Amino acid sequence: AKEGSYSIRPYFMCKRMWRRGLRNGTFHFLFAVHNGRIKGGIWLVETGGMLSYIMGGSVKEQPSLQVGFILQCGAIKKSIEKGYDIYNISIGGSKGVEEFKDMFGREKTNLKSTFVSI
Repeated sequence: AKEGSYSIRPYFMCKRMWRRGLRNGTFHFLFAVHNGRIKGGIWLVETGGMLSYIMGGSVKEQPSLQVGFILQCGAIKKSIEKGYDIYNISIGGSKGVEEFKDMFGREKTNLKSTFVSI
């Protein structure tokens, strides 16, 4: 986050919302673990007949473990398991983030979002 100039919300600001979303089944968190250490995670929200990516992050290491790619593939797999036709990979981000999302064949829609057809 520091290298990319991203802000990080303190846990106490999100704790109640995250716990409520986990309890009612609308929030999902996926984590990538390697050698017993968390290397990245993403937050998904289930609403409107799809899973939507809200935010995530990963540890940047060399050689790269491709954590972001693995997590997004996990989100697509989870969408398929739930019987959804699309996964909302979201819009926005730096040029590199936008290029990363394009690797999944996303389609921009009139809903002001982007989706991966599955």
